[in-house]
Amino acid sequence: MKAFGKRLALALATGMILLYFSELAFWARPIAGTLPPEILPTYLVYSFSAYAFLTILAVFRVWNSSGLFLAGALFGWLTEGVIVQTMYDDFPLGLSFTGLAWHASISVMLGWYAIPKAVQQDRPWPAARLATLIGLGYGLWAIWWWTEAPPPTPLPAFGAYVFGSTAILILAYAACGKLEMRPFSPSRLEQAVIALLVFAYYVIVTVPAQPLSLLVLPPLVFLTLFALRRNAQAEAAGDGMAAWRSGRRAPPANLVTLLVIPMTAFAAYGAALAFDARLPTGWLVYGVTTPLGFILWIRSLIRLLRVRRTPQSASDPRA
Repeated sequence: MKAFGKRLALALATGMILLYFSELAFWARPIAGTLPPEILPTYLVYSFSAYAFLTILAVFRVWNSSGLFLAGALFGWLTEGVIVQTMYDDFPLGLSFTGLAWHASISVMLGWYAIPKAVQQDRPWPAARLATLIGLGYGLWAIWWWTEAPPPTPLPAFGAYVFGSTAILILAYAACGKLEMRPFSPSRLEQAVIALLVFAYYVIVTVPAQPLSLLVLPPLVFLTLFALRRNAQAEAAGDGMAAWRSGRRAPPANLVTLLVIPMTAFAAYGAALAFDARLPTGWLVYGVTTPLGFILWIRSLIRLLRVRRTPQSASDPRA
């Protein structure tokens, strides 16, 4: 029970990271559903998805970037294709945006992996550089909502939103840094319960709401799981998440460096607001990330399906 409690705590901390990038950064403004107490149910859903995501990493011993992207794809499709059914809109482009283009690429590859890797370095500069780029992208992305859902959010409200949510994000990274020092090893019962809950929800809620999901989701999930299974057979036995840990906690100063995200976002948003720069940043993000999501998924499938079934290990993720 104590081990389960630690796994649950890690899922809750991971859920906050995924929530930040998948929801808070996506909506990029204080509206109904992004503020407490309305955000609490969404947070609990993301924590469940985080538990499923971490279980996939452990069961399939994900040690490389291709495997991580496929695990992120399953997380994205669980979120957008099962829990809500937005991935069937604008078919087939909806298969990528947002499940692959945002959830897998941004929430998992950037938020769950790249940022922790940067803050675990000896010096704060890698984290500061990455935080600056993220903050700039955040601020420019937020401009899109001026035309999509006017009027523009006032600068003080935007600042309070981005600084407050990022402060919680930093606490989540600190919690993950402590909890991830231990292996995440869900029992077979936990695995079965997660699979049963997802399947039951899919049958009872998803299929009646979107019958198209019967033709779309099972083949995508089967191909992705098959590639992950083939990769797992080639990996040495052990804790699959170990490859994503550096063996040391992030220095507190590096975590504080992540406050550059809201600082840069605030500056970019404020400059755009001052000059009324209504840039079509949403279309740019959509146009770039949607095909990129498909490309990364296909590339990851091919790389894992071609892997040789020989035991191997690595201390760091392979590109």
